[in-house]
Amino acid sequence: MNRKNAGAEQLTEDAPVRAFDELSVGYAELDTSGAVTYANRTTLASYPAAHGSLIGKTTWALMPVPEQERACAAYFLLMETGEEPPVVKRCFFTSAGEFRVYELHRSLMRNAEGRPTGMRVVSLDITEKEKALEAATAKSQWLESLLGSFPEAVIASDALGFIRYANAAAAALLGWTTQELVGNTFVSRVPILSYQSAEHETFEARVVLDQPSKGVATILDREGKELRVEIQTSPLVHGEMGLTAGVVSLLRKLEACD
Repeated sequence: MNRKNAGAEQLTEDAPVRAFDELSVGYAELDTSGAVTYANRTTLASYPAAHGSLIGKTTWALMPVPEQERACAAYFLLMETGEEPPVVKRCFFTSAGEFRVYELHRSLMRNAEGRPTGMRVVSLDITEKEKALEAATAKSQWLESLLGSFPEAVIASDALGFIRYANAAAAALLGWTTQELVGNTFVSRVPILSYQSAEHETFEARVVLDQPSKGVATILDREGKELRVEIQTSPLVHGEMGLTAGVVSLLRKLEACD
């Protein structure tokens, strides 16, 4: 059966094609030139009808102009090398009148000699996921910039005590770079020799995870020099679940130890 010219009556006679046609995700097949030879209903529904028939068009014709040349070159390279294509993200103009972001899961179709004859593409609309990720990334970057401007040392640790964030002031106080702090445990990078607090006798992870604390400690910096600091901690609580995800510690140098 000629898939390129397949009509609705032919699809009902072809069980494998009908299965693809009823998928709730986009599915399409392309020839070696990148032209669409088959598209299921989900794909056709997202295609802007004003652009004519999708069959025979190249997929990059619906991409933003700056991305078209790169996508075209990448496709022909895969046809030439025969390498299995990786999962990629692409923007396509859709029937909604906007560009949507799709995650493309692709595999090559091959002839008896193993040479590429085209490509199968399953497309997943991840537009909302990408928007949420961009918003979260922007929020994270803004928060890091905010904490980075603090004159006092700020260290955020997870519930197991591993440092997940340290600002520049923390690196300057302790003598470690931020890269050397992140990923290591708080106690290994901030060894506490002594601790005094009105609420607690010792500085313990179990205690600071439960409630805010404040005390004065003698710690060691990277060179083994003793520093006297005030340590304020506050549990880091997950807003939606209400679970303690870690601890934020604020360290303020008081005076040099002899």
